[in-house]
Amino acid sequence: MNGHHGEWQEMREQCAEVLWQKVSAPKLPVICRRLGLEVEKTEAVPMNSKRAYVHSLIDCMRNEDALTVARQIADEYNDFQLRETVARLEEGDALGYPRLLGESSSTFWMP
Repeated sequence: MNGHHGEWQEMREQCAEVLWQKVSAPKLPVICRRLGLEVEKTEAVPMNSKRAYVHSLIDCMRNEDALTVARQIADEYNDFQLRETVARLEEGDALGYPRLLGESSSTFWMP
């Protein structure tokens, strides 16, 4: 997947924001698990910070996997802004924009 580092970061931020707005802390682990996030791999606690919890799960994912989760979140919660970000990232890949130096399909985003 192509896209500048900032676009991938923006997508992850938007995922955390949508889930922060739409899901209560006690339900967040169940929702995240259903979305395909590996909730057992984090020590973060959603009751402390829902955003930090989501980031602890999505920030370590490969870009392609995070994009799949973002697409699900955008569709399920009908979030226009996230849907637009997903579309930009997918369009960039479809248009074959050159990869940034050192960027590969297995690139992880690290804050």
